[in-house]
Amino acid sequence: MDIPLQTGPQKWGQVWHGTMTVRSLIRTESTQDLAPAPVVVKIFQESLFEGPSLFEPETGIAQGGWLTGAQQARREAWAYSTTRSLQGREVPWSYGMFKFRFSHGELAFAHVMECVEGQLGKNASLHDPSEAQLWLLADVILSGFCKMIQCGILHFDLSLRNIIIRLGSSYPVVFLDLTFAFEYTESMIDDGVIPLMIALRDMGADMYVIKAWLDDRVHSGLPWSRMFVRGFELRPHWFDHVSDIVTPEHRRELFEGPRLKLPSSVLRLLGAHQIDASSC
Repeated sequence: MDIPLQTGPQKWGQVWHGTMTVRSLIRTESTQDLAPAPVVVKIFQESLFEGPSLFEPETGIAQGGWLTGAQQARREAWAYSTTRSLQGREVPWSYGMFKFRFSHGELAFAHVMECVEGQLGKNASLHDPSEAQLWLLADVILSGFCKMIQCGILHFDLSLRNIIIRLGSSYPVVFLDLTFAFEYTESMIDDGVIPLMIALRDMGADMYVIKAWLDDRVHSGLPWSRMFVRGFELRPHWFDHVSDIVTPEHRRELFEGPRLKLPSSVLRLLGAHQIDASSC
C-alpha cells in the first residue's frame, strides 16, 4: 500500500491504493510472478469507525444501525459474491477478503479490489451537457442500478462518492462501496431510486430536466421503469420533495460554486458505448 485515499478516525473504511503481485497459475519450468497490478485496499478497522448513533435502553447498541468490523466485512463479501456477474463491469473486481491483526493486536479485515480509474461523481458537474446527453448518462446509471437489483441486492449507500464515471469506457459507470447493501425487496425500492435522482441533481443537472427524463422513462414501458411507477403510485408527489433534500455535495454546489465540468464533447463519448436501457 502506497497512497492513502481515505484514512483517519470516524471512517467506516481505511482505504489505500496499492499494488498486488500474483503468481502465475500456468505450469512452467520456473514459477514466475506476473506484473504487479494496481489495487484498492479497504481495511475495516473497528477502532476507527464512526461512533454508534442508535441505542436501545435494554440492549445497548442497535446492531441494525452499527455493524462491527467483522459484520461489515461479511456484508461486503456477500454483496460482491452476489454481484459476481457484474464484477469488472458495473462493480470492481474483488480479489478477496483477508483477516489479519495489527501489531497492537487489533483484529481487522481487508478487502482487496480492482483499482478503477475514472472520475468520482462528487467531482463531476453536469451544467453544460445537452438534455439528450444527460438522459444518456441517467440511463447508464439506471441500467447499472437495475442490474444490481436483478442480482438480488440494493445499494443502500448510493451517493456521488460511490459512483465512478469512466467516459469512453464500455462500462461508463462503476458503483463502489457495497458495505451497506441489503438483500433486495420491493418495499425498499425508494431507498434506491430517490438517491439516484439526488445524485443527478448534485452533479448540477436541473431538476426540470431530470423530471422530463423521468416522465419519459416512466411512460416508455421499459422494464426498469416499474421502479418509478410504483413510487408514483404510493406517493404521487415524491419527486417534488427531492429538491428539498440537502446533501454534502448539494451544499457544496450551493455555497462553494460549481465543480469541474464534464464538457459536452467528452460526454458524447458515452454515445460510443451506450448501454441499451431497454435490456435491463
